[in-house]
Amino acid sequence: MKNSIHILSAIAAVLLVASCGSKPEENSAVEDSKSPSIVQLTDAQLASAAITTDSMHQLSIARVVHLNGQVKVPPQNVYSMSVPIGGYVTSTSLVPGTRVKKGQQVATMEDLQYIDLQQQYVSIKSRMNMLQADYERQRSLNESKATSDHDFQLAKADWESAQAEQRALKEKLALLHINADALTSSNISRSIVLYAPFDGFVSKVNVNSGKYVTPSEVMFEFIHVEDCYLGLTVFEQDMRELQSGMKMIAVGNTMQDSVACEIAFVHANLSDQRSGEAICKFTSAHDQLVPGMFMQADVELGVHRVAAMPISSVVHYEGKNFIFVRNDQHTFEMLEVQMGTEENSQVEVMLQGALNGRNVVYNGAYTLLMALANQAE
Repeated sequence: MKNSIHILSAIAAVLLVASCGSKPEENSAVEDSKSPSIVQLTDAQLASAAITTDSMHQLSIARVVHLNGQVKVPPQNVYSMSVPIGGYVTSTSLVPGTRVKKGQQVATMEDLQYIDLQQQYVSIKSRMNMLQADYERQRSLNESKATSDHDFQLAKADWESAQAEQRALKEKLALLHINADALTSSNISRSIVLYAPFDGFVSKVNVNSGKYVTPSEVMFEFIHVEDCYLGLTVFEQDMRELQSGMKMIAVGNTMQDSVACEIAFVHANLSDQRSGEAICKFTSAHDQLVPGMFMQADVELGVHRVAAMPISSVVHYEGKNFIFVRNDQHTFEMLEVQMGTEENSQVEVMLQGALNGRNVVYNGAYTLLMALANQAE
């Protein structure tokens, strides 16, 4: 009896090992027959799907590069206002964004130093007539040998020193926007007025009434927008194809911000991101554009012969783009592609490999994608 039990146990073990060894082969065969990128349709499914195929078309498509950038201002159109001699701000009505005209009053300031400078100038101005007269008299006497050379040289030095002092004070007053020629002892003022340097708008206001401003402080920043430009980021692979004079339409947040422009030059000093900058000048009115505004533009680089398909023939699945090719009457394979330039509902498609004479699906690609997804489930 024991021997019979041992014999039955051995047979069961052999059968178990055999069955375990055969299952992977069956599963492998099933997996090989159903590739995750191949879908097989029956005659009935083909009839209802209305699938049409054709060879890949070669079309002439204008290659377009999509560029992004910002409206910028050249350094000469940005003015940081400060005062050469510090003082207290007594009034200003500026806020960021305020439009100003050249020569418009933007602030008033006052300080004791302004009074001292005007006093010194009026004093030296009043002494000039006396010093000049003394110099002329000493020169005349020296020519007739009625006075010594020392007296003449002393009068000349005083006269020239006073001239230099008056000129220096006049220039200092000019920096404070004070007209020295019209300055007299009766119109000395404790205040000075600051004026807008050009037509534009205020981008920064760093002061308020009552604040003391030092000569090193920037009080206001003004921007002249007439000569602003568009700086577009260009990646290394596109840089050689961009040329001066290429025209484009740049678009901001809305179509109302669209403006015509053309490439002035391409700054080819590559950054760490392997990109340069196309400097574009605006060729139409751009009153509504402000520095820092983001814009985008499409640049046409010429016509190329490329493999292309209708955009509707390319399906999107899990963040990638695919097309279907026909292997035989009932079998279709899904291939990943990269999409290029789009034009007139046609899109450039780039495959990793060759089609090997197979036709591509032009109508019914989405139906095949759904069948493939159902098959995977």
